[in-house]
Parts: sequence; C-alpha cells; structure tokens
Amino acid sequence: MGSRRALRGAILVGALVPLSMVTLASATGQNSEYFACVKDANGSIRIVAEGTTCKKKETLIHWNETGPQGPAGATGPAGAKGDTGPAGATGPAGAKGDTGPAGATGPAGAKGDTGPAGPAGEPGPAGAQLALSAVVNANGTFLLQSVPDGASLTVSKVGPGAYQVSINGLGTLCPVPVANAFANTYMFLNGGSCGGGSLTTTISTGDGVDHPFALQAVGVTPAVTARAAASDSDLPLPGSGK
Repeated sequence: MGSRRALRGAILVGALVPLSMVTLASATGQNSEYFACVKDANGSIRIVAEGTTCKKKETLIHWNETGPQGPAGATGPAGAKGDTGPAGATGPAGAKGDTGPAGATGPAGAKGDTGPAGPAGEPGPAGAQLALSAVVNANGTFLLQSVPDGASLTVSKVGPGAYQVSINGLGTLCPVPVANAFANTYMFLNGGSCGGGSLTTTISTGDGVDHPFALQAVGVTPAVTARAAASDSDLPLPGSGK
C-alpha cells in the first residue's frame, strides 16, 4: 500500500489518478498534467513525457490533479506596546439635585409590530474532506492505492467485467465512487447501498470485459453534514429511474 494521505477536491468524472501522480501533485500544491500510453490489447500503462508519440496499438491519455492547500503560516510576533498617553484633567463635580416625587404608573402600551428579520449569519466552516484512490488490475487486485487513516477499501472480481467494491470509515455520508476503465469503454455502479461513511456496490464495465481501472471516492466529516441533502441512501440500479 502507498503512503496514506487525505486528498482535497471534488470527484472528477473521467479523471485517472494513479497514486504516484497524486503524491506528486500534493507535494507541489500546483496544477500538473500527466501523460501515459495505454496498450490497447490489455490496458497496461506506462507513464511518458509530454509530446511523446505512443507506439503502434497504444493510446495516449493525459489528466490533471490539484493538490490540497498547504497549512497556514505561523503567526508573526506581537508589535511593541505603545506609550501611555497623558491623563485628562478631572472636571468639576456638579451639584446634587433634589429627588423628585414618584410618578403614577402609566397604562400598559399596545404590543408593537414585529421587527424585520435580522441578516443571515456567516456560514460555518466546511468540514475536512477525506479521499481515497486506487488503480485496480483487471483481476481485481490493487496495483496502487491511497486510503486515509481509519478508512478501508476492498475490491474483488465477481464476474466478467464486474467488481464488488466496499468502502468503510470514509466520513459520515455516502462516499459514492467514480471508476474509469483503462480501455475504450465506460464503467457504472450496479446497485448497492451506502451511508454513514460506508458503501457496498458492484462496478461493471460497459463492454462486460475485464479491464484495469482507476477508482476514486470522497467523504466528508460532520462539519458539512448539515448541508447535505441526505446521509443514507440506496444506490440506483441501471434503468430504475431514480
């Protein structure tokens, strides 16, 4: 398993994120572009430099990755205390006036109109995002993976072009994954359920053939739970209309 770290950013459909590329982008904090040649026959990948011409029966792919924002800098030292200004002169005390008689209690006034609503408060800070990523071989084993502390990811091949995926401990909501095959086809979620930072689903290839693929999922901590539409849900089956 590669080094574990939290990755910031939304899930990008179609993004291919090998672990070595994720680590580099996180270290630099800048946008980077990566290039690779994918063999058409078996989906094997080799990273190449920009401008490289792939071999015959290979396809050139490229993608971007933005690293998380770096930590805030240290607070600077406090400035020197200024000089105390001179005290002003004390004014003369006024003469004490006589106490007047107590007035009669007046009648209760009518209820006033309801005042206008006050301005909306500032939104609270967003919770931390937790992200995992992996590159899965066609047989369901991991080529690379990066999983945050306290989370887990398992993948197993359950049929031709079908892989069961289980995620646990990734935030508090529904960490729906995104999968992209290293081949000229698509991948889709075939049912399952998720909630509470866990998910179980089957991911299938569009052509029903085994392919290596890249997998990503993002979870959130309780600080942003109140802004989500729901925390538990069933994943739709293809053609269910949900």
